[in-house]
Amino acid sequence: MSGMGIPRTDNQVTVRHLAVLRLPAYELPFWILLVILAFMPGRFTLWVDVAGVPMNHRYLLVIPVAVFYLLMWWPPRPTQTLWHYNLPGLTLGLLLYSAITMLWSGMSQRDIAPMGYVVVMNILVFTLGYTLVARRSSVGAGAFLRRLTLFLAAVGLVYSADRFFHLGFSQLPWYLSEAFGIPRVSGPLYGASQVHIIMLPALGFAVNQVIVVRSHRWLYLGAAFALVIAIMGSGSRAAYLILFIFAVLTVFSVQNKRQRTWIIGAMLSMLVLGMAIVFTKATPERLMHMEDMARGATHLTAWNIWMNAPLEKKLFGSGHGAWWPWYLNSTVPGGVENAGLAYVTTPYGITLFHPHSVLLLLGVELGLVGLAYLGILWFVLARLLLESFAGRTYAIFGCSIFAASFAMFVDLVLFRGALPGTIIYWTFFFGLLLLRRNTRTAPGPQSDTYVPA
Repeated sequence: MSGMGIPRTDNQVTVRHLAVLRLPAYELPFWILLVILAFMPGRFTLWVDVAGVPMNHRYLLVIPVAVFYLLMWWPPRPTQTLWHYNLPGLTLGLLLYSAITMLWSGMSQRDIAPMGYVVVMNILVFTLGYTLVARRSSVGAGAFLRRLTLFLAAVGLVYSADRFFHLGFSQLPWYLSEAFGIPRVSGPLYGASQVHIIMLPALGFAVNQVIVVRSHRWLYLGAAFALVIAIMGSGSRAAYLILFIFAVLTVFSVQNKRQRTWIIGAMLSMLVLGMAIVFTKATPERLMHMEDMARGATHLTAWNIWMNAPLEKKLFGSGHGAWWPWYLNSTVPGGVENAGLAYVTTPYGITLFHPHSVLLLLGVELGLVGLAYLGILWFVLARLLLESFAGRTYAIFGCSIFAASFAMFVDLVLFRGALPGTIIYWTFFFGLLLLRRNTRTAPGPQSDTYVPA
């Protein structure tokens, strides 16, 4: 058995790759949603005002799609193994708890409905990411993740070409090209600061396919390179750091010495060639300075809030939206920078309009309850990484999920409403857990269908 793949025969490999070409009918709602989110330019976005809450019509499409997959998954069925480590229940419980904490958050009346909408969308986005894969077989899950990976690679190519050759696919605020020489690679599906939460898991899955699959290796190698270009072209300092972490973890996860040598050569080649391509257009000035004074001030302010909070708020949190009722500011035409709403002054210091960190959000607004959840999540992530080092299946994919998860310390990626990156992250996350569960239990021949989970 390979340390990074399921025992294979040529027939099994052929079946799995033919499965990539088949698009099951139940996937159509998801793919329609994803195409709209990825390719509808922002200038065509319509805003709908519901009870004083401005709602992006593209993100409203998440609601019926999430409900559709929830109904397909329902009712929940008992499992022989807790392959998901109870994270679906814990995460939904935390999100419901965040809604309850609004009772004592003390936020202004105008922010209550918008921040309540954020909680609802957080629940739907997480539910969609989980139910997309929860009832699949290992063959079905693997085929779906291959389709998703290749789609994201194509999206990365389109976004990169748009930025490098100024095709005008989407418009960017001025500050996203400052100190990088070109507009930073991003698009309707993700912002430049969220690229790693989407593209790094896809990169890990693509590299894993290059190693374990005998056919179509050049296809996945090309997809991996397209993803590297998209990540580097984002100009995100965090993305470069997380990409480096992934590369190091990948080297340690490969058990076979010959494969390790091949992986080192392939990764170095992609990284060097990727930098050569990106910096023919961009300038490295932005990457030379890792400090971020605004985020530093936000962390200091959050620490001051925590230290001065009474015991009950340390335990149960200040309440969702107590310090960062960010949603209305995020919908201001022209962006918060142009509107002068990027910073908020508090009795404990200056902070960005939202914490740019899951750690700060959970610690300050949800207290030890939120931090306990974060600890459990990272316990699972650490276990996935150790399993990768021990030679479990999808080792490189596991390393990419672990590395990408560091994004939650530099951005509000998992609790930011209908952020497409959150859907994709949870889909890859639970996809990895499911693939490892199914390979551990040695299933027989399976089809690309939903099966009892």
